[in-house]
Amino acid sequence: MKKLNVLNKIYLLIFVLLVIAIAVKLLNYKGWSRYYYSASVSAPRMYPIKVYRADFVLSDGKTESLKTSDVNDQRLDWGQGEFSQTSERQQLPVKLVLDYVSYRDQSFYKDTINLPAQLIDSIFRNSKKAGIQQSIHKYGTNADGLVFIAGIANNGNVLVWLQGDKYERVLLKHKIAAREPSAADLFNERQLTKEQYLKQAFADLSDDFFKNLAEGLAKDANYIDSASNYLR
Repeated sequence: MKKLNVLNKIYLLIFVLLVIAIAVKLLNYKGWSRYYYSASVSAPRMYPIKVYRADFVLSDGKTESLKTSDVNDQRLDWGQGEFSQTSERQQLPVKLVLDYVSYRDQSFYKDTINLPAQLIDSIFRNSKKAGIQQSIHKYGTNADGLVFIAGIANNGNVLVWLQGDKYERVLLKHKIAAREPSAADLFNERQLTKEQYLKQAFADLSDDFFKNLAEGLAKDANYIDSASNYLR
């Protein structure tokens, strides 16, 4: 009987430890503050960029990359993002990390930008009730969520939009100071000058682009204060 009581106490202790472990895991996961969303980078066609890094820093300290392949290939209009796709619910972003080069500016840019975390949280918490969630592709099915677009304009200007069903909100406007590229930035199989690097990095620009560039198309465009094409 004594041996049985000891065994029961051991089982009880194991059970309590398992309950505590599950509770800690649930608290760390914070499922109540996770949402479905997609995120990508956009740029005006007349201000092509190459994005080296575009990451969200999430509220739990993890990072989530924004989609950049279409903007790097000049396949998007201003304010438009890539195909909305997600894999799982995520914590919301609190910072945006950007590292890119602009052909028309002939400049390199790099910064970590604080996002309006409380505003973002408020919009997501009320998004279902407000009826602004949109369908986002999720591996063979769909999920309801919102879409972040990081718009990179001329002269280091950055906008971040949050888009949904018939909904768009400018979350912030920010200006990044141009920086001088390091030797590591300009290395591509061999050490290049800034001019050589830009020529190689943007070798895929079309003849039409250079024709429009020579004609001064969008030379003085003020994209930082312009609307996206999303709701048009």
